[in-house]
Amino acid sequence: MLWGRKQMTIGFRHEALFYDSPTGFADTLAPFVTDGLATGEPVLVAVRPNNAACLRASLGRAADEVTFIDMPVAGRNPGRIISLWHDFVDIHPDAGAVRGIGEQHVHVDREEDRACADDLD
Repeated sequence: MLWGRKQMTIGFRHEALFYDSPTGFADTLAPFVTDGLATGEPVLVAVRPNNAACLRASLGRAADEVTFIDMPVAGRNPGRIISLWHDFVDIHPDAGAVRGIGEQHVHVDREEDRACADDLD
């Protein structure tokens, strides 16, 4: 999603991504993250740990510039998720826009959580 404030307007764009593996997730979204960082846009990623690990690996050192949040922890209270995004926007008042990646908190089994490590080998 993209929020803009520089022109005193707030915009929001929401897109969906279907992916078949944690590495597919990371390979698709790493360019979105790096493009945002290259233009000075703060980036928030609120996803499951296995997807975060794959994205971090794809980003390399650029991952240090990204705010990562563990969605299974943050998403335990669904009412907290919207304020999480608002808080992120609020702490970057001078950014022309911010970028974010989020996924719903859903229960997944341990085998799927290990998929990233298997894909990276």
